[in-house]
Amino acid sequence: MGEKRRERQSDMDTILDELEEQLKMCTNYEKEHPYCKYGEACYRKDPSHKDDFAHLDDFKECTDIYLDMSYRVYKDNDDEFPNRWYNIIDEFLKEHDFTKQDSLYFNIMGNICEHMDEYVKRFGKRFIALILMRQEEQAVTGMFPVSLKGRISRCLKKLGSPDTRYLSNTALTISSALR
Repeated sequence: MGEKRRERQSDMDTILDELEEQLKMCTNYEKEHPYCKYGEACYRKDPSHKDDFAHLDDFKECTDIYLDMSYRVYKDNDDEFPNRWYNIIDEFLKEHDFTKQDSLYFNIMGNICEHMDEYVKRFGKRFIALILMRQEEQAVTGMFPVSLKGRISRCLKKLGSPDTRYLSNTALTISSALR
């Protein structure tokens, strides 16, 4: 392995270490803060409520970090995700209970929905569609039912999703392709 290749591998390992650490912190936040019982349909504005309970907006930074670091390792690895990236998303994002709006996976997906235009502008629609499909291939997938009066359903409708009842990789992949 050449010197430049070793250096690139070292940089990628550092990014993956940081991604793992950041997702661990996001997961700990999720465990330490009870999720609002109204989930993504919450309209309460009381600051004490926002302090006491976790909401979708609390995971925007986690989503930014996840996408940014994933993009960096993807680019550093010749437009492919390394095996370790798959292991990390499997550990931190795989969800088996699709009714849980308090999961890190649901909240990352919800933020991708709400900030799709921002993410497409930053990373390109090809990358957004690709990361969603790679999650799907890794069985980091599911159809989360959402409130028809909630903000995720409105977001899916705005993005042109064919079904606004469920948040899923497929719904967001279709929506990213329409951007």
